[in-house]
Amino acid sequence: MDLEYISSTLDELHEVIRVYLRRDASLLDIGCGNGTLSRYIVAYSGMPVTAFEEDGSVLSTAKELHSLLSFEGDITYTSVFPQGEFGAATMLWSLHHDKDNLGLFRKVREVLTPFSPLIVFDYNLEGASLQEFLEAFSGDEEKKELRRLGEVEAYYLHTKQGISECISNAREAGFYTNHVKLFSKNFVWVGYIGDE
Repeated sequence: MDLEYISSTLDELHEVIRVYLRRDASLLDIGCGNGTLSRYIVAYSGMPVTAFEEDGSVLSTAKELHSLLSFEGDITYTSVFPQGEFGAATMLWSLHHDKDNLGLFRKVREVLTPFSPLIVFDYNLEGASLQEFLEAFSGDEEKKELRRLGEVEAYYLHTKQGISECISNAREAGFYTNHVKLFSKNFVWVGYIGDE
């Protein structure tokens, strides 16, 4: 994922970073891909970022391009990070790739300090027809993913959930919703651990 691909959402990302991230906190970027967004967050906020990515080939690009402290694997089933290690976490267009969203939210809750934000940006195409999905999923990076996965698998992956499932799983894992915004084919959700 490159910044050109997400340029339409950079204003939203910039605003969420400005409002919710503290410069003195450490950030866990879950599903960092090639590290472009992690680097953007470092450049904009000055926060130390730990990037986490399941796909080893993509993660090696992140390490080469951005020199990020990185770990590899499925975060839901790992114990690399001690409890309360991070002051914030992001999942930027990675939630839809995870097979166990509730488990993922629970794991993130473990590694965050109390009252730390979790910021989720993802697709909000739940319930879209195949035709609606193909019309919405038309960016260059999205077309690459369509070719790699095939239309049917890509359709299933990106339409099986949306903001409602994100809120439901987050609530069950102990997060309180602080901010929700729908824009274009995407959503942003920000939640906290602790009292509402």
